[in-house]
Amino acid sequence: MLEKLAKAGDTVAAGAVTYAIAKLSETPVPGGVHVEAIGGGVLLSGRRLRRRMLDDPQLRNFGK
Repeated sequence: MLEKLAKAGDTVAAGAVTYAIAKLSETPVPGGVHVEAIGGGVLLSGRRLRRRMLDDPQLRNFGK
């Protein structure tokens, strides 16, 4: 009985994840940083990215 409801919930959840990944991959980022949508999420790459994530508020708040 609940299988139908679970299947509908899984479909909605998969759509929400796909939408979030697409939205994040289109988010503007500072120069030298590259955003790429991958299978399960978003890949950020760039030189000294770890340090820049701390210093740059635009990168610090990337997923919000």
